[in-house]
Order: sequence, then C-alpha cells, then structure tokens
Amino acid sequence: MITQLFVTPQPMIAPPPMIRMNGIKSVIKKPTNLCILSPSFNILRLIDRNDGADLQSAVVFGLVAVSANRGPSMPKFCANLTWLFTELPFMERFAAAKEAGFDAVEVLFPYDVNAQDIVNTLGRYELQMVLINCPPPNYTGGDQGFAAVPGLEERFRRDFKRALRYAQTLHATHVHIMSGVAEGAAAKATFIDNLRWAAAEAPGQSLTIEPINNETMPGYFLNDFDLGREVVTGINAPNLCLQFDTYHAAKITGDVLGTCDAMRDVTAHMQVAQTPNRDEPDQGEIDYPAFFAALDVSGYTGWVAGEYKPRGETQAGLGWIGSS
Repeated sequence: MITQLFVTPQPMIAPPPMIRMNGIKSVIKKPTNLCILSPSFNILRLIDRNDGADLQSAVVFGLVAVSANRGPSMPKFCANLTWLFTELPFMERFAAAKEAGFDAVEVLFPYDVNAQDIVNTLGRYELQMVLINCPPPNYTGGDQGFAAVPGLEERFRRDFKRALRYAQTLHATHVHIMSGVAEGAAAKATFIDNLRWAAAEAPGQSLTIEPINNETMPGYFLNDFDLGREVVTGINAPNLCLQFDTYHAAKITGDVLGTCDAMRDVTAHMQVAQTPNRDEPDQGEIDYPAFFAALDVSGYTGWVAGEYKPRGETQAGLGWIGSS
C-alpha cells in the first residue's frame, strides 16, 4: 500500500524515540519503509509493509505529516532501443523490449530503416513509439542538429519535414528537435524562429527540446535548463515542451530533484540514467527511489525512458524498474 504524506510546517512536539533513515531523523508510529523527497517537493512517501494497515502521523524536522491514502502508482517506463538491447540486431530489440515488460519504446535515429517495417513490428508486439530525434540522419560523426545554427534555416526546415513524415508514419508521440552546436544571440534567435515555425508547421505533433551537457556534446547550444524554459515559455506553443534527462540535469545543475521540480510544468518527456557512468538508474549519485517517488506524487503522466548504457546484458539490469 502506498501512502503519500503532504506536510505542513508545525512546531516541533516532544517525539517518541527517533529512527534514522537516509541520514534524516524521523518519527514513525508504526513500522514502515520511509522515502524522504527533496524539500522542494514538500512531500513524504511512505510504503507500509502490511497491506491495508493505517499509517499514523510522522514528524520530520518539525513537519507534521497527515496521511492521504491512494492506490499504488509508478511512472510509465519505456525502452530506448538505441541504448538498450544492443546485444541484439536492431529489429529484434522490439520483441526483447516487449518480453521484458515494456509497452513503449523510443529510437533516437531510426531513419536508416524503412518506416513501414518499424510500424509492422510495433503492431506485432503491441508497442507504442514514444519519441524520435530530429534532424535525420544519425549525428555520429556529423552535425548534432542545427536548429540553432544561423544560415542553416532552409536545411532545418527541409529535414524537419522529412522527420515529421517519418514520425507521423510511426505515430510517434514526440519529436525531439536538436539545437546543434552554436552560441550567442544570433543562435538563440535562430533557435526560437525555427521552433516557432516547426510548432506552427506541425500543430498536431508534440515537439520537445532537451538541455544537453557540454561534456557529452561540446558546444551544444541548449546546455541550460533555464534557457530551455525561457524558449518554451517564450514561444508559448501548446505542442512545444521540454524533454528532461536526469543524466544531463546532474551534469548541468547537480540537483536532479530540484531541477525536475522547477521544470515540471514545461516537461512532456523524461529520460533516466545514473551518474557518473550513464548506466542503470539504480545505485549511484542520483537518488532514484526519491526521484521516482516524486514523479508518483507530482501528477506527471508522461513516459520515462531508460536511456543508458547497460553494465551487461540489458535484461539482467532491469531490476531498477521493479524497485521504483
């Protein structure tokens, strides 16, 4: 049973004996598992060991928590087939993802494969395509997008139309538009103009932009979450939102929970990986139990994609989903 505790400031009362979990003193009046979220969420999440048992109030640093019971919940997870199941040929990864329990997938650059072949495979395994990247083709060894590159506006618009046709054939939920390597005021103006045009060109297609750290992509224009928010809110198109990647957030801000909370209202899609090695989102620098608990209570209804490099075979490393 999952119980969420919404906390309000109260004077500290004389507590019963304290217990300590995750370095935070807590008072729980019956045995329970406790997950403390970032203070910015102002929420505690308790998972009771005994189904149907009522939880009592908890006091954490002078905050009195009042329980509000609801049913079990967890994020919707999808598999990034560019990163996961790479021990298999590309077209065999869809079956592997379904067998592993996924109902949706994303592919960064699927353009080398006939779109109808992917559609048929998605249908065969009852999978949803959540996201593809724009522009085609794969940027390996070439441009990392060019939506923010002055002078390439015509190329961007031509390749966006191609990506849009492909996305529509796959019924992809989101198209991620990559900014490319650029800097300065002219790049910002180009980025905004191109995104405004794309949002109007494809009003029925969800578009995302993703802040990417400069260690992974040196010189990438959209390397800051505040800039991403500024661009999205400035254009104010209903089909343009932010794509939030926990790995990049950790590299850019060092505060994944706080940044996610600050960007929640403009975020349509999420991707997860652990730092520092970009592997399974389990043990490491990012507190994933707290992160997934935060999504449980935040109202986020989008997909969360595993976009990471497995330490071994993909299937062997999927335990993080069951523990989320």
